[in-house]
Amino acid sequence: MISPITPPDVFESDGCEHPSYACCCHGWRSEIPYGMVNSPDSYHERVKDYSPDRIAPFNSANKRSPQARKIEQQLLIQRLDLRPGQRVLDTGSGGGYLVDGFPKSLRDTGTIICSDASEHFIATVPKPFLPIVCGMDAFPLSRDSMDRVCNLAGLHHVEYKDRFFREAARVLKSGGLIAVADVRSGTRPARWLNGPVDRFTDIGHDGMFVAEGEFSALLEKAGFSEIEEKHEIYPWSFEGWEELVDFCRDLFRLAKATREDIEAALEECLVITRDREAVTLEWELTYATGRIPE
Repeated sequence: MISPITPPDVFESDGCEHPSYACCCHGWRSEIPYGMVNSPDSYHERVKDYSPDRIAPFNSANKRSPQARKIEQQLLIQRLDLRPGQRVLDTGSGGGYLVDGFPKSLRDTGTIICSDASEHFIATVPKPFLPIVCGMDAFPLSRDSMDRVCNLAGLHHVEYKDRFFREAARVLKSGGLIAVADVRSGTRPARWLNGPVDRFTDIGHDGMFVAEGEFSALLEKAGFSEIEEKHEIYPWSFEGWEELVDFCRDLFRLAKATREDIEAALEECLVITRDREAVTLEWELTYATGRIPE
């Protein structure tokens, strides 16, 4: 069971229809010194189309093939230096894929908060994780309340990435750690996402990917120290070709594509390796970490 946090301790609210501990999407004001509500990130407009029917295939893909993105997941978790009893904020959580890989010692003793701007997405986060509805540019959390903040492959949806890092710095305690990972511009995953995925998914995909060194610059600007950035190339693993195609169809919600469309696009855009025991798809993300100075 997660440790209880009462609303006055960590959360703020402005009286919208969501629970008082679970919302910043109707005018909650952060301590960021610019007009966030008057200039909202375009991400908020896009997530309104994340219906339950659209979310279900994404969660199903991760549950059906839990080994597929395991290396990707663990590369971020290893960077978080997670310990029992910590308070962790996972941003852009979706259905809770990243936190599901957290060590049991933390899940049993700590407070793990999952945030997402999509109310339907966050509704699928399982217990014991604590779900909250908010974007990645304003967290309904008190200053110095978190030990860790993380984001796995969600920041390419965010227009004003500097707001995310400044908010992370605000809510992290002294010595607190942030770890993020996302697609780099010019890579095969970037071309796949803004090419076939953009064409074949129902609401399109216009990813705003990071350049080399961009995470480091954003972390430094937000006041982080001990900054590290590394580009990682690794496999997504499957038992066979059929599983790989099914996974990509559902993870990326390729509702407008035939199976033949998906197979042709995968072969054209990404590196696929087949052997007697498995099929792998080469994926790559840029990982970065930073720490709040003591």
